[in-house]
Amino acid sequence: MFRRPTHKLESALYFAIFGVLAAVLLDRLLAMGEFAERAAMQSTIARLQAGLYLRLAESVTVQRQADVRGWDKQNPFELAKDRPHNYLGERANPRPTDLAQGFWFFDTVSKEIVYVPQQYRLLDRPRGDPPALRFRLRLDGVSPAGIPAQMTFEPAEPIVWGRRSGLVINANF
Repeated sequence: MFRRPTHKLESALYFAIFGVLAAVLLDRLLAMGEFAERAAMQSTIARLQAGLYLRLAESVTVQRQADVRGWDKQNPFELAKDRPHNYLGERANPRPTDLAQGFWFFDTVSKEIVYVPQQYRLLDRPRGDPPALRFRLRLDGVSPAGIPAQMTFEPAEPIVWGRRSGLVINANF
């Protein structure tokens, strides 16, 4: 069977198409990795919040009292007795550049939990390099007995992560 020779122009076209497809695939894989990191961060916050509710329930049932006043000034990781594998402990207002990326810590000065992401290419308006995403515990509707109607972690500043990727899945944190 006769096989015609491949021309240089045809080979160059094949390489160009392959290069474009590889670049698009790599960009999407990096975006998906960043979405996975964001999901892990959100999961850690949800787990921490659930741990605080369990601690509150334990206080009410075992000790017959619960007083959460002041919890917003304490380390939530210690209160919830939940330390993820990437928790560094308490730090007094450290610079994010001094810490490893992908780790949590509690800032004892600002009383906030802080996450330093590994990937932040799709993070809108990041502050710092690497940026530090800060969250504070908010206690809403605390009764005279010290029981809150709601405990939430709110970002210290708005976080929009993923809008520029074209793969937006609930981009607002």
